[in-house]
Amino acid sequence: MKSLSNRFMHLTNYSVNKRNAEFTPNSDKDRCEGHKWGLQALWRYLQRGNINTDLIWEEIKDLVVKTIICCESAVNSLVKANVRRRYCVNELFGFDIMLDSDLKPWILEVNISPSLHSNSPLDVNIKGQMVRDLMNLAGFQVPDKTVVMAAQNVNPAQTFSTDKRHQSTDLAPDEKAKHAFFVQKYIDEQLRMSIIDTLTPDDIRMLIETEDEFNRRGMYERVFLLT
Repeated sequence: MKSLSNRFMHLTNYSVNKRNAEFTPNSDKDRCEGHKWGLQALWRYLQRGNINTDLIWEEIKDLVVKTIICCESAVNSLVKANVRRRYCVNELFGFDIMLDSDLKPWILEVNISPSLHSNSPLDVNIKGQMVRDLMNLAGFQVPDKTVVMAAQNVNPAQTFSTDKRHQSTDLAPDEKAKHAFFVQKYIDEQLRMSIIDTLTPDDIRMLIETEDEFNRRGMYERVFLLT
């Protein structure tokens, strides 16, 4: 209890701890020095002690998946209420994970607006690559400069996607019927497995988009596999 007022000990936020007089910066993502390390540097440090980092990573991914599942219903409701087209549905979350003395991971919090400020070479190296891969994963399309410069009175939202198929939200009656059938809560698992037996045009679009997204994921990893 004597250390309860020591915010540098009990708060893991970098924005707080960097103000500690004893804080030591680190500019190299591959070096185990200072108070801020790259993830791969941490894994190599633990591996030198014969620690199974693959198991820790799998446990962290399991925590992430279960956390997302817990809020899936609320997120879906907000998406349906506020998002006009599936092309726009991408969001970056920041998971704060703590390893206890037994190296068991615990979730401290999930940030819906994780800091992307990069005030050190370490941040630039890690966050720069992360943002680059995020834009590619989301399929962000850079508008044609000549079109943007010429169209002074055009709605900016119309210039961000050159493929208008991404902007369609209309489903045919058979597609709506299939959606309604397979989202039922009490559906037989064997029947659920027949979802791809008859593919609608919307199914084919989704499969193509999923494969395209996977192929441009960069260093991201798909952690929730549907089989």
